[in-house]
Amino acid sequence: MNTNSDYFRRAFVGQAMQILSSALANSERLTRAQLIERTLACRPPAYFVSYEYASRVLHKIMDAPAGSIGRTLRTGMWLELADEVRAVMAMRGLRFCKALTFVLSYRRPSRWYISADHAATILRDFIKVNKTVASNGRFA
Repeated sequence: MNTNSDYFRRAFVGQAMQILSSALANSERLTRAQLIERTLACRPPAYFVSYEYASRVLHKIMDAPAGSIGRTLRTGMWLELADEVRAVMAMRGLRFCKALTFVLSYRRPSRWYISADHAATILRDFIKVNKTVASNGRFA
């Protein structure tokens, strides 16, 4: 069974491969760091979290006193998601559960909420797996 993490990794690698293909088509060489930087600058296609988990986290965030939540990349994603849900609730007059469903289904985060090191690990693992497949003669 695929998890949200699997979909997340595939989407990130897919975005990186699109950027790499475009660069190669334009005869442009990219370092791994440049590829990661350009990929992280793109918007991901989804939030890659389950409704149940997002609901639990957002209720904690929305009930917390203002300014009591620390700032990290991950909390930045949750704060953005909370803001999106609040905006949908206000604009469309929806209750929390329907607003969250709407945001998870139809809205995109503004950025990839991962560090450059984590991005490098995802790409390294992808390259490692594909090299193994290619050396076994099963990769076209």
